[in-house]
Amino acid sequence: PWHKVKSYLAIAGQVNVTSVTFARFKSHQTCQHSSFVVGNNKLSPDAMHPNYFKDTGLLEVDATRITHLWPPNPAWIVQEDCVDMDCDGPKHSLINDIDGLLVGTTSGKRGSIIPEAEIRFDISRLPEAMRYSDRDPTTRLNANDIVEHRGIARGKPRSFDGVSPGCEWVASWNAYKCSGLNHQMLIIESMDADSETRRVSPIAVHGGDTGFGSYTDLMNGPMDHGWCTYYTCLKRLSTFFSIVAVGTDYQLWFTGSNPGHLRFHLLNTYGGPSDTPSEGIRISIWYKNPQRKDVYKDGVYIEPENAHLQSGGGVRKEDGDQYIPLLNNSHSGANYFDRHTQTLHLVLKGSKPVEVTTPPVVQVSFNLAVSIDDFF
Repeated sequence: PWHKVKSYLAIAGQVNVTSVTFARFKSHQTCQHSSFVVGNNKLSPDAMHPNYFKDTGLLEVDATRITHLWPPNPAWIVQEDCVDMDCDGPKHSLINDIDGLLVGTTSGKRGSIIPEAEIRFDISRLPEAMRYSDRDPTTRLNANDIVEHRGIARGKPRSFDGVSPGCEWVASWNAYKCSGLNHQMLIIESMDADSETRRVSPIAVHGGDTGFGSYTDLMNGPMDHGWCTYYTCLKRLSTFFSIVAVGTDYQLWFTGSNPGHLRFHLLNTYGGPSDTPSEGIRISIWYKNPQRKDVYKDGVYIEPENAHLQSGGGVRKEDGDQYIPLLNNSHSGANYFDRHTQTLHLVLKGSKPVEVTTPPVVQVSFNLAVSIDDFF
């Protein structure tokens, strides 16, 4: 059947529903099954590409029948499927309401419907590196002091007032309805050769603060879809389909060693020049090694913000917080690697992929990088 997923999901994708009227979705159906205007595929463990609604009409549709987002099946939490956590797909289904006519926002504000990503959230699974401050790396922080809110960024908690960006829980939907937040899908890919065999999850996508606190979303990755002779292959791709609130800052933490080659996609977003409105986030990634990070946008190398070309043709690099790229006036791919905190600060805007690679060199001073072999 078309709805039973047997392989890894495609990276890019979207569903656009424009100028469609939905009629007579009622709470009391004559048949045995309930129906909804839109929902997720409860048999898809890995991801569902975003749905975009615009100019939507509702005729005799009960409020309880707008949507229903199924949670992940706990039976998937076994060694041959999702291992020891939920797979991410049902917990990261995104329905974007561009003009608010589907979810009922005020004054045509953008709306969205997001799932309960915090279901079965286990705070003990926070990546260990996340528990240490870059200001005091010797002190282990209490996990409850790090996690303000759980799940996908929802702005002002329990708020759907049409004024503050926020979300409220709708029990019949098994989902949150949100207004004033621009939710988009951020895909995080390990491009390393061992992407299927070396586990880096759980990963923590932490941030999305719109003035009401940050959110922490723990992600596991996709299901094992392989079949090797008489048993599953015990291979899972290290690709994560997360949901972020654009216009905010995030941190990304890995439980395993960071992939040497990462690729990011901010799906279906507009990334204009730095002086025009665009949709983006700034993400900070901590690394435990001092190797240089090279950033490419759509295959083109992007110089770091602290690189200064010298008259002799060389490149001089300086350090300092002033080189952390600002989200509002930076282009996609703008980056700065802070060697003191070992954190890469990266701006993502628009749908063109941005890649981060770790070349086999060590930065030993601001002006000198040597190969691994020469270093040792």
